[in-house]
Amino acid sequence: WDNISATRTGYSIPTTQLVAGAIAEVSTSYEDQYSIEGYLFRGEYNLSDKYYLSGSFRTDGSSRFFKDVRWGSFWSIGGSWRISQESFMKGNSWINDLKLKASFGEQGNDNINNYYGWQSLFSISGTNNANYNGAVHSQLENKALQWEKNANLNTGIEFEVLKRITGSFEYFIRNSSNLLFSVPLPQSTGISSNWQNIGSMNNKGVELTLGVDIIKADKLIWNLEFNVTSYKNKITKMPVGSDGKPQEIITTTGNKKLSEGHSIYDFWLREWAGVDPDDGSALYYMDVKDVDGNVTDRTTTKDQNAAGYYYVGTSIPKVYGGITNSISYKGFDFSLLVSYSLGGKMYDSNWATLMHTGAFGSAWSTDILNRWQKSGDVTNVPRLQNSYTAATAASSRYLTDASYASFRNITLSYTFPASISKAMDMASLRIL
Repeated sequence: WDNISATRTGYSIPTTQLVAGAIAEVSTSYEDQYSIEGYLFRGEYNLSDKYYLSGSFRTDGSSRFFKDVRWGSFWSIGGSWRISQESFMKGNSWINDLKLKASFGEQGNDNINNYYGWQSLFSISGTNNANYNGAVHSQLENKALQWEKNANLNTGIEFEVLKRITGSFEYFIRNSSNLLFSVPLPQSTGISSNWQNIGSMNNKGVELTLGVDIIKADKLIWNLEFNVTSYKNKITKMPVGSDGKPQEIITTTGNKKLSEGHSIYDFWLREWAGVDPDDGSALYYMDVKDVDGNVTDRTTTKDQNAAGYYYVGTSIPKVYGGITNSISYKGFDFSLLVSYSLGGKMYDSNWATLMHTGAFGSAWSTDILNRWQKSGDVTNVPRLQNSYTAATAASSRYLTDASYASFRNITLSYTFPASISKAMDMASLRIL
């Protein structure tokens, strides 16, 4: 990518040429270089339409990594067995298809938010001193940075019964190692973070798909299909710090902490304890510790800076998936796709912004009407007081249920008879 742009004003004639502008306003340019090269080998084998075997190997090089560690190699192997084709299944009229399958494979990931993850970088944006150029160190060199690797194990079964019901069930495990992550650095370094391979992570879960032809007549077909997925995520390894213990990393969003045994989707926040009915103060939980630093109990505090931080939920839903409803009748086709997600939480930053303690020209959420106003009021909205930061501190107060159901696609179409499309010299004619 090679980009240059410039702006001039003060045109006395109608033209888009820069030279005609009397006043040079701003100009800028940048160049980005990124390349990737890969080689893929794949083979497949089928014996008697019963036994299937496939394998692949690929090697990829990315300019995001230093030349000595630029290349990564990844492989996969898979197989399936169509039990329904075996001789002992002949004569079985209600099982139309039955297949067992399993696969294991690796994939590489080099996706970070810049093209120069391993290099030492300087930033010149906003660092000039009058007419003198300026630059600040913005990224540390890391020649050891390399491909993130994801290893996937899938096992499952596919089936069709009664020529009307189809489905599949799969169990999957995904282990990710050499995770690419922008690791925060101490402020004393003058650099906010640098890219590292920090640890490993595990995902595992199940996926079920089921389709049913509710009506299967000559002119009317009604099919209903749904799928559901549920999975868990856990960090299994973090880099060891100078104290010999696994490190913990607060993410740049500030509401999650990466640590062994927890998920990258777990929220790490102050835990909201409600509102003091006596004076309308915001309350947060904090730990009570003994002289040795061990936590013995919990209490509440009105000082958000003294509040404890806890894991307070996850953004992973309990289940998610989609439902597809399709109906065909005499050339008419109707389909409806609904996606859904049940469980899990989201941090509602929009609502948090609308629950401020007062600012000229700023809108409020109508929930502010439920604010504490006098002693004895029982509410979950603190008193209104200008610059009362404890009332707006980031906490589990702003976590909300992320469940939803969404109409993703609705389609109604009509396919004209072949006689009409043929008369118009068309292979087919369909109106959506």
